Formats: sequence, C-alpha cells, structure tokens
Amino acid sequence: MSETVKLAKKLGLIRYRKLDGSSSSGLTSDQKTDSSRKLSHVFVIDFESTCWEERVNVPPQEIIEFPVVLVSLSTGSVVSEFHQYCQPVEQPRLSPFCRQLTGISQDTVDDGLPLATCLVLFRQWLDSVTREHGLVFMGSSQDTGLDTEKANLVTSVTWSDWDLSVCLESECRRKQIRKPDCFNSWIDIRAVYRSFYNRRPHGLNNAMREVGLSFEGREHSGIEDARNTAKLVVRMFQSGCPLNITATKDENSSTLANTAYRKYSISKDEEPSGRRSKWKHFKPDPGPRLMEGIGANAKSDSSAFNSPANIQSDKREAASALTLETPEKKRQLTLTSFRTPNQSPSVNDSGYDSPQFVPPTPPVAHVSATPPLCGCGRRSRKRQVYKVGPNTGRIFWSCTLKGRNTKAGCNFFLWATTD
Repeated sequence: MSETVKLAKKLGLIRYRKLDGSSSSGLTSDQKTDSSRKLSHVFVIDFESTCWEERVNVPPQEIIEFPVVLVSLSTGSVVSEFHQYCQPVEQPRLSPFCRQLTGISQDTVDDGLPLATCLVLFRQWLDSVTREHGLVFMGSSQDTGLDTEKANLVTSVTWSDWDLSVCLESECRRKQIRKPDCFNSWIDIRAVYRSFYNRRPHGLNNAMREVGLSFEGREHSGIEDARNTAKLVVRMFQSGCPLNITATKDENSSTLANTAYRKYSISKDEEPSGRRSKWKHFKPDPGPRLMEGIGANAKSDSSAFNSPANIQSDKREAASALTLETPEKKRQLTLTSFRTPNQSPSVNDSGYDSPQFVPPTPPVAHVSATPPLCGCGRRSRKRQVYKVGPNTGRIFWSCTLKGRNTKAGCNFFLWATTD
C-alpha cells in the first residue's frame, strides 16, 4: 500500500480532504466570499411519484408525496417543513413496485389531496414563511435593486433536475394547473457536487458518505430524502461550495430545462432558430381567371386591333370568345379579344396595349375501353391533354409509371379517341 501511495504522490494524483469535509480544490478566502454566499436559505424539494417496474409503455407519472424543507445555510438548521401526500387521479392504484420502493401505502394516497389543492396549501405556507423570515427569491422581480448584504435570498434545491423540470412540469401541463413561480429556477445540487468535488456521485447516500455524513431514515421517502439533501447542501456550503442557479424554466419557452447549467430565455417575440416552415411564403394558385380586354373606344398603337375587320367582329360578337361550330374546331382555340364599350385599355409592363384571352375549357371525353398494355407489361393510364393547342381535351393512353419529374416507365403512347 505504501508503494502505491508513493507512486500516486509522485504522479500528482493525491487529493487531500480536510476533516471538515472540504476538498483540496484550492479555493481562497476571497473566492469563498463571492456572490453565491449571499444565499441565506434554500427550499429543498424531493418529490415521489407513481412508478412501475417496467421501463416501457408506462402511464405518465403523478406526484404522490410533496415534501419541501426550508433550511438556513448560516445555522444549518431546518426552519420549517411542508409535507403532504397527493392523490393520483390518472392511475389511482399504486403498483406493488411503487409501494415497496417508496413505502407509501394505498390508503395513504387515497386519503391524500389532489395536486391542485396541495399547491394551494403550499402557496399559503410559502407566503407565511417568506413573510416571517423576510425571504426574497433569487432572480425574481423583488430581487432587483436589493442590497445583497441585507437581503435574505432564497432559492429551490433539488437532487437532479427531474423533480422540477420533468415531474411537476409535465403533470401541471397535463392537468392544466398553474405552477408556482418559485419553481421556475433551481439549483441541481448533484451537478454542483460533481463540479465542486470533481467526481461523479453514485446516489444521494453515497454522496453523503463521501463528505463524512450518514444517511438517516428510509431511502426513497420524500421527506427523508429532502432532509438528508438539506444536510448535504449545508455541508457543501460550509466547505466553500458556490451555490448558483443551474437551471431556469421560462414559462414562455416550450423547452424543458432538463440540463444543469443550461438556461432558457426565449422571449415571445423571438422566433426559435432552425424551425422555419417551408409553407411560410406559400401562395396557392388562384387558377384561371376571366381577363377583361380592351375597350372599344380606346386608342391603340397596333393597327392589327384597330382594323375595320376587328371592329366589325366586335359588333357581331359582343361577348363571345370561343367558336365551336364543327368537330374539328372543337379542338382549336379561337383567340378573340373580348371588348366592352365602357372599359379602359389594358396596358402591360412594356407600356403597349395587349389583347387578353379567355382560356378555353377542354371538352370532357368519356372513354370506357379497357386500358391497353404498355411496353412495361402494365395497364396503361388514361390521361387528357390540357396544353393549349389543336389536341386540347383529347384522351390518350400512356405508361402508368411515366411522370413529369421522373424518367421511369416506357414511351408508350396511344390516342384513346380517333376523332
């Protein structure tokens, strides 16, 4: 063993821990008197919720034990406690695994209060203790402009972010319950422990043992876990550990603050980056519209539209733009300007008058024949010509795989109508 210690000293891997529980982190007296020591009290929270032995396909969790312990950091004593058992509504029956883990019986939760009622009682208790001891929550509107030496600042402390970031947040959202504002920011003491002592804690019991404390009571009991967490917080504070807010949950943000040392301050007017909709500037196609043409009394620079032939045509056809006299002309588009006596001329972007045309509606053709086979061996697909031209409205067969944006399929083509 002595050889191992000598080798560790030679490599610089030895860390000394004082008898008071502090580590050799090298903190000076000036660093111990930083802004973090302006905290005078903390609310230690440790919820217990419904749970199941299975890890997948389980119902949402509900709080069944609501403990809060108010601790004075200067004296290390418990000032006040709030403890209530909550009645689960979504899953009223506790699983055998939950009863064995938490030690809470079914009769206890049946006699408990709904979460909404429990939060009302908690707000009353919170108002009384903050008024009695003159406490102000760190980071709140009341904290702005206060003298840091005289103000008794307080904040919430949890072992991991799960209690306030996941458990209470999701249940209040599901049940449409307003969450107290004091739970919008907190200190994740597990993350602070890992950063201060430079080692990862393996559970609350093991973390207390490493700083010279012993766990008292039953593990996974909400009130007992909160009391033991309070003892750990006091020991770390007395050892010079800076206690700063590690997570903030903004009510205007949809992101959960589930990571320590990560803050979210997205305002209402600020649009989250990376979430742009491709339909933001989408404008639907209005489809074909009836365009109004040139007035009869308008002067035009084009002799083609001021010729006597066009004037005589306008008198004979006042409102007709299509002539479908013979079967051959049904597939032909007659482009005739539509004029009315009291309309002003339509001028395009170039500054010259231009005729406006009425797009024709292709005649509907009914083909009930069996689709022929294409070159791929599949039944061909019936299509119709919509492009303006002599074949507008005609029905034809083509490969079913053929499309505008693909090169699949064969070049099979066959008119369905012979007229």
